[in-house]
This record gives sequence, structure tokens and C-alpha cells, in this order.
Amino acid sequence: MLVMRPYPLSSVWTIVPRQDTIASLEVYDEQQNTTTNITSQVTSITYDSGTATINLATNFGSFEPKEGFFYVLYCRDVTGNSVYRTRVYCTNQTNFYDYTLNQGQYIEQPSADTEYIVL
Repeated sequence: MLVMRPYPLSSVWTIVPRQDTIASLEVYDEQQNTTTNITSQVTSITYDSGTATINLATNFGSFEPKEGFFYVLYCRDVTGNSVYRTRVYCTNQTNFYDYTLNQGQYIEQPSADTEYIVL
């Protein structure tokens, strides 16, 4: 899952696409049930060792991300095939890089008395 800053703040995403060619980016708004092409809002895409870093401009044109909304990002190659897809959450929190979906390890809590009375 990626994190997007709300309008008018810019965002930077680092992803691992299936190939090193991203021709278009689309964002699907789950609340509005609409898809918007945001390729024109990308200021740069740099490729390095299988990763792609996408810089988004502050001017999103017709697409203005709203805080608390979920979106789906589709990255497509020149033939329209999907090379990357993920969910995006829009938040204005400043510490959103400190949290991930699978950060840390599961810690088993010590259980209380697990004895059962059998009648």
C-alpha cells in the first residue's frame, strides 16, 4: 500500500513494477467509482535496480486526492498492460513513513491459565 498526500501537496512513490517501462498512471477512486488518468501530473519517473520512483506534482488537474480516501493505482506500459497495481491511502500525517502493514514481528502474548474443567 502506498500513501498519498492530499491536494495540494506533492507525493513521491517508490514501487517495484513488473518491467521498467511505465507509460501511463491511472487512479481509481473507490468512493466515487471513477478512474482518472494522472500521467500528466507526473514530474519524473526514475528507474534503478528494478524499482521505479514516481514524483507527482502538486497540481493534480481534474484529480484532487482527499484525505481519508482510498484509491487504486494502476501503472500501465505502452500496450496498456498492467505493470503495477496497488492500493493508495490519502493522509496528511507527517509520520506516515513510520508505519507499514507488516512492520515488526508478531509477539505471542502470555496466556492466562488455560486449564479446562471437564465434567
